[in-house]
Amino acid sequence: DSEGDRIGAAGTSPNLETYAAIIEGSALMHQPDEAYRLFDEMKQRGIQPDRGIFIKLIDVCSLNAEKTRAFAVFEEAKAQGLTPDTELYNALLNVLAECCDAQVFDIFNDLKYDRHRLSIKPNQDSYNILLKAALKQNNIKHALFLHDEMCEPTCIVSPDTVSYGLLMDICAANRDVALASEFILDMKRRNVPPTINTYSRFMNVFVQVDDPGVVEV
Repeated sequence: DSEGDRIGAAGTSPNLETYAAIIEGSALMHQPDEAYRLFDEMKQRGIQPDRGIFIKLIDVCSLNAEKTRAFAVFEEAKAQGLTPDTELYNALLNVLAECCDAQVFDIFNDLKYDRHRLSIKPNQDSYNILLKAALKQNNIKHALFLHDEMCEPTCIVSPDTVSYGLLMDICAANRDVALASEFILDMKRRNVPPTINTYSRFMNVFVQVDDPGVVEV
């Protein structure tokens, strides 16, 4: 029996909130197939998914880097009448980042330049997802471009501790101690307090180049 059937047998009719919770649980347990089955089941029961469930299901697609399914869910949300917002786009961008798919940069630019006239813009998560994409593709040039863009006075976001952590990882992948050190100074200049996690990732840059300077960090 399905989870929905078991809930029904207990005398409670599953509703939107019920399915949202058990789909969330399936995602947390890394059971994407169960999440997809529950999504289909709720629709068969006449329960219409809301924006939150569509976002969660696209998030589930990132577990196995299922970009085709993610695009299908995104299009289904639009077909249902939902206007894509930044969070829905971020979910799709995250799947593409996990897939190392270059489309992530094109879709980010759709969002940034509002090419579909949706009156939405990227947020902090959007930029950090793009930094993750740059890390996965080992594209240090694009990572630096994103950092510089976030530092512009006209940008609606600024680098945060998540951003700098990802930049440290990119420096480690490229064995660039000098650049990592500059990012630490940049954090201090911008009043972004480095965390223990930031310093740990900073030290990892030294480890990657077998630099004894790590003991002085």
